[in-house]
Amino acid sequence: MEEARARAAAAGRRYPNLIDNMHVAAKARRVAGVGETARDEAE
Repeated sequence: MEEARARAAAAGRRYPNLIDNMHVAAKARRVAGVGETARDEAE
C-alpha cells in the first residue's frame, strides 16, 4: 500500500489509482514466486 502511495506521489497524484495498485500487486507476486510452475510448464 505504501509503495502505491509513493508511486502516486511521484506522479503528482494525491491518491494511488488502479495502475499503481496493479503494479504493486504484480511485483508482490513476482517476489513471492506465485505462478512460477505454470509458466515453466507452458514453455
